[in-house]
Formats: sequence, C-alpha cells, structure tokens
Amino acid sequence: MNDTTHTKTTAEWAKAKLIRETHGITAPQLRRYAEDGLIRTSNIRRPGQTRGIRLFNVADIESLIAASVENHAGPRKLQRSLSGI
Repeated sequence: MNDTTHTKTTAEWAKAKLIRETHGITAPQLRRYAEDGLIRTSNIRRPGQTRGIRLFNVADIESLIAASVENHAGPRKLQRSLSGI
C-alpha cells in the first residue's frame, strides 16, 4: 500500500469567496471589518487599472473570530478561566 500524507496549506491572503466558503463570513461583512480597521485588506492591480483583486488577511480574520469567541464565553466560563491565573 502506498501511504501518502496530505498537508493542508493555508494562504496568508484570500479572496472573499474563499473566506465565505471556509469561515462563513460574507463579502459585505469583510468590507465592514476592513473599514473598521479590524482586518487588513489589499487590492492588487496593475498600474493604470481601476479594478483589481481584493484580498483579505486570513490571520486577521481568524484572530477576530477567536477574540469574538473569548468575549462571548459567558460569565461562568470567563470566571473559571480567570480563576486559573
């Protein structure tokens, strides 16, 4: 038998469509997060072009999700985690 190992690579930057598929966050919501300064975004385009490819930083999105989970842990869970400090 041939045992192959598949490694999952994670992109540092991704289009809104991929982020929608992997994280469930829509393009309008991504733009709002970017406008609020919560995530980084980049518009790749050639000189002279008005349109380009909008990319979003995946690490920023995952940090935002993690922070949201931590902030909504609830008082009992938060109290238990703080008592262990």
